Amino acid sequence: MRRPYLVLSALFPALLLAGCGGTLNLPAADTAPAASAAGTSAPPQPAPPAPWQRVVVIGASASAGFGTGMELGEDVPLAALLEPMLRLEHEPARSYASAMFFLDPTLYGGNQVADALEAEPTLVLALDFLFWYVYGLKPDEATRLRDLEQGLALLDEFSCPVLVSLIPDMSPAVGKMLLEGQVPKAETFPKVNQRIREWAAQRRNAVLVPMNELVDEVRSGRPVRVGASQWPQDASARMIQADDLHPTVEGLAALAATALQTLARDLAGVPLDAFTLDPLQAAEQVRAERLR
Repeated sequence: MRRPYLVLSALFPALLLAGCGGTLNLPAADTAPAASAAGTSAPPQPAPPAPWQRVVVIGASASAGFGTGMELGEDVPLAALLEPMLRLEHEPARSYASAMFFLDPTLYGGNQVADALEAEPTLVLALDFLFWYVYGLKPDEATRLRDLEQGLALLDEFSCPVLVSLIPDMSPAVGKMLLEGQVPKAETFPKVNQRIREWAAQRRNAVLVPMNELVDEVRSGRPVRVGASQWPQDASARMIQADDLHPTVEGLAALAATALQTLARDLAGVPLDAFTLDPLQAAEQVRAERLR
């Protein structure tokens, strides 16, 4: 197994969902212990781990922090920006994301899911995992839809909460980081995103993160607010790199906060105060650690 990227973490208590190696455990309506044949109560069962206890990130170059080395001397993955936001007890967040994902989504996607399952995560962030199943040089648009099914099938391997996103339109990156032929046609985006919505709606452990909406908001030129942080008008240069494809350190922090905020909103039993949703503060903390 490849050695995962590990980042420093703080430590506190844990409680809620089972890891991905087993069944998703949600709070039962009746948690009273069953009586044994002898009339004594069964010993209390230990609380299952909380979703923030063993966080794993899988995906492509955005999650891998491609290009953030221009700011910090080395690329810093999404997992590093999650760390300052995880307030309660947790193991160091792991990243299996790779900037090489685009070369062979079948190979990289399969390997990442296998490695992630071995780590027995309680939460998986797969925000750009599906990107290259839809993007890329493909013979026709129907192939993009078929390849998407392959990526979704891999995510079905997880039983813990899985955070996924719709596919954003990154056509502004054509001529910089993307070839025109790698970008789906305009009519393909609604089809693939509807399929992702359907997939997520059928799975109680799937959480749909509005990454595409965040990208559109950043590009709009309007002020952007995520959690406790606010960016002024025309903040796109602070949040998206010059290639118009990859997030900056602040952009990654905004994405991390958006993901955790959505998790707390959409998954029962996850309190919002389990997280410190201040992406600008998190970005500054990571900068300070890396530039010492």
